[in-house]
Amino acid sequence: MSPQRGRKSPKFSRCSIMARRGSRSFIQIWAYLALVVVTVAADQEQCDKTKCPGPLAYYEALKCTPVYEKEGDCCAIKYNCDHLKERSKTKCYVNNNVYEIGESLKEEDANPCDIGCVCSEGYGTEDKTASFVCAIVDCFFGPVNPGCYRRKSPSDCCPGEEVCSENPESRPTCNVNGKIYKDGEDFTVEDEPGLNCVCQPGYEGKNVEPFCKRPNRSYCSPDFRDATSIVNKCAPVYYSSQSPQTDCSVFSRCQNANDTVIHNEDNSRSTDNSADADMCYFGNKSMHRGDELNQSTDYSSVCVKCVCEVPPVPTCQRLPDSECDVTQHPPFIQFHLSCRNTKQTVGAIYTRTNFVTLKYITDAWGTNANGFRLVITAVKDPKHTCKDFRCTQNEFCIETDLLCDGVNHCGDGSDEATSTLCANSEVSTILGMQTTWFAIALVFLILSMGGLVTAAVLCFCRQRVPTPRHPHNAHNAQSHPPVSFPWIPSSSRLIQYVPSLCRGVSPATIDRSWQRPVPRRQSMGTIRGHLAQPRGQSGVSDRFKMTISGHGGNPPIWRTLPVLLLVTVQLAVAANTRTFVVSNTVDDQLGKDYFVGPCLVNTNQTCPDEEVTFFLYTKHNPNEAQQLLVNDTASNLVDTNFVATLPTKIIVHGYNSDMYLDYLVVMRNEYLKKGSYNLIAVDWHRLATAPCYPVAVHNVPHVGDCLAQLIERLRDYGATNIHVIGFSLGAHVPAFAANVLHPYQLTRITGLDPAMPLFVTVDKSEKLDASDAEFVDVLHTNAFIQGQFEASGHIDFYVNGGVNQPGCWGHGNPFGCSHHRSTEYFAESINTKIGFWGWPCSGFLTYLLGLCPPRFPAVLMGDDVNRDYRGFYLVKTKAQSPFAEGMFSVEDLYQQNIYQ
Repeated sequence: MSPQRGRKSPKFSRCSIMARRGSRSFIQIWAYLALVVVTVAADQEQCDKTKCPGPLAYYEALKCTPVYEKEGDCCAIKYNCDHLKERSKTKCYVNNNVYEIGESLKEEDANPCDIGCVCSEGYGTEDKTASFVCAIVDCFFGPVNPGCYRRKSPSDCCPGEEVCSENPESRPTCNVNGKIYKDGEDFTVEDEPGLNCVCQPGYEGKNVEPFCKRPNRSYCSPDFRDATSIVNKCAPVYYSSQSPQTDCSVFSRCQNANDTVIHNEDNSRSTDNSADADMCYFGNKSMHRGDELNQSTDYSSVCVKCVCEVPPVPTCQRLPDSECDVTQHPPFIQFHLSCRNTKQTVGAIYTRTNFVTLKYITDAWGTNANGFRLVITAVKDPKHTCKDFRCTQNEFCIETDLLCDGVNHCGDGSDEATSTLCANSEVSTILGMQTTWFAIALVFLILSMGGLVTAAVLCFCRQRVPTPRHPHNAHNAQSHPPVSFPWIPSSSRLIQYVPSLCRGVSPATIDRSWQRPVPRRQSMGTIRGHLAQPRGQSGVSDRFKMTISGHGGNPPIWRTLPVLLLVTVQLAVAANTRTFVVSNTVDDQLGKDYFVGPCLVNTNQTCPDEEVTFFLYTKHNPNEAQQLLVNDTASNLVDTNFVATLPTKIIVHGYNSDMYLDYLVVMRNEYLKKGSYNLIAVDWHRLATAPCYPVAVHNVPHVGDCLAQLIERLRDYGATNIHVIGFSLGAHVPAFAANVLHPYQLTRITGLDPAMPLFVTVDKSEKLDASDAEFVDVLHTNAFIQGQFEASGHIDFYVNGGVNQPGCWGHGNPFGCSHHRSTEYFAESINTKIGFWGWPCSGFLTYLLGLCPPRFPAVLMGDDVNRDYRGFYLVKTKAQSPFAEGMFSVEDLYQQNIYQ
């Protein structure tokens, strides 16, 4: 075989090699092109706008249009917000919808907590840009019970009902991107941060309703509540921990006279060229990319770095504490005043009002030209009771005489803009006196006149005729106890006058040892009785007998009418009370506690006292009480069901009742339904029996001393959360306990229609007031009659006006019914689901004039009261149980023109 046969021709070989090389090059080109396409697509898919500069969330909320340098770019170089320039200052804008002033927010534009929102004219004298004004929503429900939680929904403003489960492990959970959330907890979707999501039963990983909901309007948009910042070209400011790309700004920085632009070294263009489209605008200043604003020109710019990154709004973010100290800044308010050239003598300034106005004018300007006026207003501490006008935004209190005087004392204009109060400011005084003091003076005058008339009648009617058995000189310290009330007639003493007042009825002799008629053969007109018999004496001593000389016929009318009046009053008191039969007993206190008729006068001022007892109820003994025994050093708490870590509720009954009063038993049972508590009932009924009201008042300080002794032993045992609830006369008991416990303060005292008789003119230390506990709340239901009319706590609720309660006029005792309603309302508030909601009012007179329609802020009354609020509040209820009406409707607010 020839060697040439096994070798290919050179021509064929070269063609084959070229073909193979051409094919390889073609494949490489296509592979390169595919790689470029994949890379571009990957770049587009990996575009993360959270890494782009500028306040993107702010732009998106205002619906500004992004402008890119070239198509397909991820980050915009600027945003077009020209549509904001076309907006009117007298209209409100939400989601491109336009609202006129006075128009309510539509449901499709409202988020769950946008309640009562109305387009309103802005405050201020120059810029009154319209914005929405909404109700202040307070979702206060108090702490949940152990092992329980509140279920939420993204469609609701406030959490829903409380859910309790015997097995905490059975609580539903949600798995969101590998992270576990429990039922009722909020969670965020990384791909859609704008969604509001809440874990609920049935969640399967799909972020749709009812688990997630997109808000109807952006929470980051300032045009809803602060449209002025857009008009004035203010810059949004973010905390150092926030992301301007995804988070909402916390406040705005607006231009002031000290603001300047710091130019970037690489930018030599003039900032006055407003025609440049790539510029940021801050007030009337223009900034190129990279330009900054100087810092520390006022409080809003301390440690805040503002840079023009993505026009037209600068990006402002607070620097971390490690880079900037917010406490280091120049003083922002400086007054360089000199007295060298003034014509007035330098000295103290005295004023009888609670504000002073200083006017500074130079000689060159003249008295009618330029200058400035400095108004210094004394305000009240917002932590204390506000009995005057509370500023709307700043929430401090000022005197009512500062309203409508042409000076903006509140700083927010509310003292000059409140048309209701301004139109009627002249009625705040009567005869030159404040209405509260006028009412007190009037009541005091009436009571004084009544007391004088009563004393005169009794003194005339009780002239004693000396007899061998009862001479005048027999009235000495041996025949009368240390404490007595001769000027207050007992019911039996008054009844003895009745026979001599009625025609045709002979004045029979009545033995005052209670309802035992004396034989008629005894001398007429003789009245004998135990005026002040010590406990333990069963007989009737001669020196305790009194003789009243009587005459036949009818007494003069001027003597008859006052006595009949006293009889009527005493019978009315008896009709309003439950009668207790008090028996004379013998004990170790013989000679110290006395009976005045049926009235037990306690002169034993030492505790413990068998007349003041304490009984404990818990979930372990809801029906059978355990008596608590305490003294100055020890107690039997360790042998009872008392648990120091649980909240402690001490309930004190009032006049002519006891710890078994129906309403108080219901209150106790409601607490046991709600959760675990230490419920302590105070029983002092023998010291508060009828018809001995003055004696019961005399005994109140002693009961308070014994209550203080109990509280001291509870504290020794570890109790900290102690809440005392007192009804009627019992509401004043914790006040005296507070005097003993000072400087320690109880956590809370609740006064249920505190008793008024004999407490009108006494000092605050001798009745319930706001200084007696960390928080004192009071319910008024029968003011001016049996309950106090003056505000007594940090917050006072005047239910249905505080005087008479609906549904009580058909009751046999309407005043007693209204008085006891305070206990019914409070008992129902413990577990009600809709609540008793009140609204603020400046005072009782304002309410009587019809100037206090329902308005926000709404405050919950009762057991779950919000302790942050202070002042006078009105509450409306139903006439029958259940009494709670829930939150007053927003429609009522519109009808009352609250926002005008």
